[in-house]
Amino acid sequence: MRSRTWDYGRRTPDCGLQACLKSTPGRPGKSGVWGRWSAVLGPLGFLLSLSWWTWGGSGFAYAQAQSVGPFPLPPELEPTVQFWVQVFTQYSGRQALIVDADAPHRILRIVVVEGVDPTDGATQRAVWSALEEQVRQIRAALDDLDSRGAEAAAHSPQHRWLWQIYGPERSYRPLVFQEVRDRLRIQWGHKEKFQQALQRMYRFLPHVRAILTAEGLPPEIAYLPLIESGYNPYAASFAGARGLWQLMPTAARKMGLTLDTWVDQRLDPLYATVAAARYLKQAYQEFGNWPLAITSYNHGLEGIRRAVRQLGTTDYVRIWREYRGPLFGFASRNFYPEFLAAVLVAGSPERYFPGFRADSVWEFATYVVPHEMSLRDIPERLGVALTTFIQHNPQFLLAAYFRNVRVSAGTSVRMPLQSSTDVAVHVVRPGETLAAIARLYGVSVDILQRWNPLLLAGDRLRPGI
Repeated sequence: MRSRTWDYGRRTPDCGLQACLKSTPGRPGKSGVWGRWSAVLGPLGFLLSLSWWTWGGSGFAYAQAQSVGPFPLPPELEPTVQFWVQVFTQYSGRQALIVDADAPHRILRIVVVEGVDPTDGATQRAVWSALEEQVRQIRAALDDLDSRGAEAAAHSPQHRWLWQIYGPERSYRPLVFQEVRDRLRIQWGHKEKFQQALQRMYRFLPHVRAILTAEGLPPEIAYLPLIESGYNPYAASFAGARGLWQLMPTAARKMGLTLDTWVDQRLDPLYATVAAARYLKQAYQEFGNWPLAITSYNHGLEGIRRAVRQLGTTDYVRIWREYRGPLFGFASRNFYPEFLAAVLVAGSPERYFPGFRADSVWEFATYVVPHEMSLRDIPERLGVALTTFIQHNPQFLLAAYFRNVRVSAGTSVRMPLQSSTDVAVHVVRPGETLAAIARLYGVSVDILQRWNPLLLAGDRLRPGI
C-alpha cells in the first residue's frame, strides 16, 4: 500500500502506484476550520479519505446553558460535550477522528474508510496500519513545528493547521507540540450505533424511569446506558461487566443482585436498574454533586476518592482539568461529557435523526411461582414458547435451562403481555381467595385458574402474588 503526494494545483498526480492522494487547503467556516484530503488505497480495495475540522464557536442552542436538566454544564466542558454530540450524531462508523486526547474537540484529521469487510482480518489490519501512518504523519509535522517554529508552518496545509491551533500557545507552553504528539488518539464515529441504541432504549425507558423515580433519582439518568451498553441488555465487556448498566460482579453483589451458576441478574434490565440506582444514589450522597457521581460510575468510588484526596476538592472542573491519576484516562475524563451529550441527543432524537422511529415498549405480566418447580416447566405450564420465556427472563443463564434447575416458590418471572385491553394484573391481598378474586372480576374460578395455570387447585394464595 503506497501513496504519493504533490503540490496543490501544480500538476496531475501519477496514479501508477495504485494509490492517489489529493489535497485541497483548509478554509475557515462559521464555527471552525476544515480541510480535506482523499486517497484511494488500491491493493486491498478500500477507500481512505482524509480531512480535518475543529470546533471554533457555538452554533448549538445549549452552548450558553449552565446545566442540562439537573446536571451542571460548566463552560469549560462545552466544546467537549459538543464534540461527543457530533460523534454520536454526525460522524459515522466509517470515520476515524485523530484528536488531541486532552482536547478532543480539536480534530486534527478525519479518516473515512469505505469498502471494508469487517469480517476480514487482513483488511482490518490494513486499515489500522493506514490509520497509524496518518498518526505518524501528524507527529512528524508536530516535530517539525517544534524544531523550526513559524518557518515550518508554510510547509503544508497540515503544518499550517497545527500551527493555527497550537502556535499561539507556544509562548507560554514551549513544549506544546511535543505534548500534543504524545497524546494523539483515534476516535471512531458512533452515528449508526447511537441511533440504534436510541431506538432500543424505548423498549425499556418507561420501566427504567419508573425505577429511578422511585429511588429518588433524576429520570435523565435513564440515558446513561446509551454510553455504557448501547441499551443492549446482553452487552459484555472484556473486563467482566455485563448487562444494560455494565455492572461488574463485585459491585452488582454489593448492590444486592444474585450472581451464581444459574442466575445473573445483571442481565435483567429491571434488576440491573435497581442496582445501578442504588450505586448512583450512594455516590451522590458521598460526593455531593452529579458530575463526580456519574464519573465514579466509570472510574469507581475509590478512584474518585483518590482524586478528591489528592486535590483536596470535590470541584468537578478542577478534577477534570488537573487530576492525572494513572487510571484516570480518556474514558474516565470524558465519561461525564459523554453523558451530557447523550442526554442532549436523547431529549430530542428527531432533531438529530430525521424520521427517527422508536422501538415498542416492552410490555409484560409478572407471575410469582406459587411452589417449587423445574425451570422449563414454568413456560410449559403457562403455554408460552420456551424462547419467548427466555427473552422475557434474561436473568436465567442457559446452563439453568440445560440442567432444568428447580425454581423456588415466590420467584417472580415475566411473561409477554399481548394486549393491555384484555389482561388485568391483580395483586393478592391478605385473606383473599381464588373465589373472591373471581367474583371481583366477574369470572368463574375455573376460568381464573385457566388464566393462571401456575396456581394449582388447593394452593394457598400468598399476599403479593
